[in-house]
Amino acid sequence: MRAVAQGFSGSGIAHSSESNLCATSWNVLDNSTGLAVLADSVSVYAGAAMASKLAVDAIVEVVQEKYAQRLGAANFQYHHRFQFQILAPILRSAVREANLVIQRAKTDYPDHREMATAMSAVLISNGFAIVVHVGDSRCYRFSRYTRPQLMRLTRDDTLQQEMRDAGSEEGQDTRILQSVRSNLTPKIRVLTKALGVHRSVAVSTQVFPVVQNDFLMLLSAGYYKTVEQKLIRTCLNNDLGLHKKTGLLMECFLRKKATDRCGLVLMQV
Repeated sequence: MRAVAQGFSGSGIAHSSESNLCATSWNVLDNSTGLAVLADSVSVYAGAAMASKLAVDAIVEVVQEKYAQRLGAANFQYHHRFQFQILAPILRSAVREANLVIQRAKTDYPDHREMATAMSAVLISNGFAIVVHVGDSRCYRFSRYTRPQLMRLTRDDTLQQEMRDAGSEEGQDTRILQSVRSNLTPKIRVLTKALGVHRSVAVSTQVFPVVQNDFLMLLSAGYYKTVEQKLIRTCLNNDLGLHKKTGLLMECFLRKKATDRCGLVLMQV
């Protein structure tokens, strides 16, 4: 089982003259393992584009280096069914290293001391997908194994999400929550976690099985707030190749004449 990927990052109307604030990467580590990373910077701060690029580059570099080291170990080669138990800590450590890289860059560039970025990454290997996540970029899974289904795999690290959780879990007055939420429009990003904010960061991790022709998709906040899930399902639920599916997804975004930047990576198992 081999993972292949296509990706895109770009800007909507309002950001057309700025540096690219979303960074993406997709890499094939060997015939059975693929890595995709998306970083979506917090653009209100100076150095935003630097933060997203630093995060993606650091994650890819650490995973490639540690994966190559593990590949030479006999127990890694002959126990491929348990690779996810080794690869999940590698991916988490790569995200933590990316956080430290951004922290060190703030020392070198004092004007960028507030830069930060959200990120999501997925590592597919031998029938398993490992998803790590910080912030409000998202990972989705689309499967046609039984019936076409688009599943969101990540939980947003945002104030809005925490308010929704508090309302449902603690039974708070929904009228009060709705009143507060009315001042937090979907266009405003109020993150509770991001890379580069603190010296340490909690990394959300999920591991689950995948089957042939499943799709894993990383999306920036600008994309999923612009394109409805129904349109995303329509773009994926066809017999077109990976490249054309990615093109359809981007066309949906551009047709909306969005005012936000966009990033996506689509992986096929």
